[in-house]
Amino acid sequence: MDPINRRGLLGAGAAALPALALNVAPSAAREIDPELPEHWTALLNLLSKHDDAFGPRAVQGAVRHELRVIAEHRAVARGELCEALMRVESCWSEFSAWLAHDCGDHGGRQGLLERALHLARAADYPDMLAWARARQAQWADAPMALRAAEAGLRTPRASAHTRAMCATRAAYAHARLGDAASVERSIAEADHLVATESPPLPPPDSGMTGLLVRRWEARCWAALNPARAIGMYDDILRDQPRTWVREQGLYLAYVANACADAGELDRARAEGAKALAIARTTKSATATRELKRLGAVLQAA
Repeated sequence: MDPINRRGLLGAGAAALPALALNVAPSAAREIDPELPEHWTALLNLLSKHDDAFGPRAVQGAVRHELRVIAEHRAVARGELCEALMRVESCWSEFSAWLAHDCGDHGGRQGLLERALHLARAADYPDMLAWARARQAQWADAPMALRAAEAGLRTPRASAHTRAMCATRAAYAHARLGDAASVERSIAEADHLVATESPPLPPPDSGMTGLLVRRWEARCWAALNPARAIGMYDDILRDQPRTWVREQGLYLAYVANACADAGELDRARAEGAKALAIARTTKSATATRELKRLGAVLQAA
């Protein structure tokens, strides 16, 4: 399967679920296929790839529909199957929260993230519990972000890789507070955690944890020392998978802003133009927000 072919991704997604009438809620636990949690996990991974390539709006409706279907099955299931479906539902809820964020629906993302946290607690799912805390930190103001990230780091039995992601959010909170020394300590902790354990993580891109740490390190330095961040962003753009099209646009916008903040206005305009072309295709509100900031800086220059 060509991972950046829209038809190929959607066809693979359809094949990921068994041939069951999943639009009809089961009336009894015995009617639920015990393989559904595995199939829904596979479908989530495919939809994440589709989001990476084409942006959030192409998959948001499908994800919300599947969430309703998963919840209907989970409400009827019992025992270990119920717990497995709760874990799957928590992952889908977190992913749906990310899609809402990237579509600019900040109110919707909050409710979905709270749902992910609730389900993770009920299912005793420490990795998703910690990961949802990292998401909270990503979207909160600096003091609240630091509290959420540190809570994620302290989650008992969460994997080292999940806690590494919490450490990166703590680093970014420190950067927004202007504390460079704490940024370096938190990034060092993230690097140490990445080196101590193999995935899996709840997010589908868990195999790229080292790159994800570098991305957050660059964002920290963009807040503290934009000139230093430019070279870091260049390395990240070189190393990111080519299928991460939406992320390519976002990180071009980040490097454009770093260039503008460092006084490299010509390069800021050039990188911004590239980012804008991708943002128009993927319709990422996150990238659009960064480009609006860039436009304001360039207009004031």
